[in-house]
Amino acid sequence: MNDLANTSPEQLNAQAVAALRAKAVAELEMLDYAVLDVQDIHDADDLIFDGHKLKIEVYSSGSDEGVRAAHKVAYQAQLRSMGLVRGKVDKKYGETSDKEEVDRLVAHTKSIIHPTWPFSARETYENHRFCYIGKQVSKFIAEDGNFAKPSTPS
Repeated sequence: MNDLANTSPEQLNAQAVAALRAKAVAELEMLDYAVLDVQDIHDADDLIFDGHKLKIEVYSSGSDEGVRAAHKVAYQAQLRSMGLVRGKVDKKYGETSDKEEVDRLVAHTKSIIHPTWPFSARETYENHRFCYIGKQVSKFIAEDGNFAKPSTPS
């Protein structure tokens, strides 16, 4: 028997909407994280350390972790602005900004993929001589296309 014969138009419409929503979620939502293949300082080739490529799993801006990181950054900016309005000048603004950027990158980092990488994500991003790694992660996060689901033929 055909169950559709006993279904009202409203139920059919609700079922169609639910099916379209499920399809949109399956096809259009971004992934929670993706893998960045870190490039060397010349941005010419994969960064190889101790015979292995350095890769970093990065949370997208749409993931729960990415949203929390964005809220934290916005809150810190709001606190800074409120301080300026009150006449408070942050004499360590540069250091504070660096720390906030490191915090943001750490919040967006799921893991570092490398069997012998001797630094945590925080240590990596805090090291100014590794700034090219942090810049790559920041750029990767900013490009939503890096977190697109793989295309499937229709």
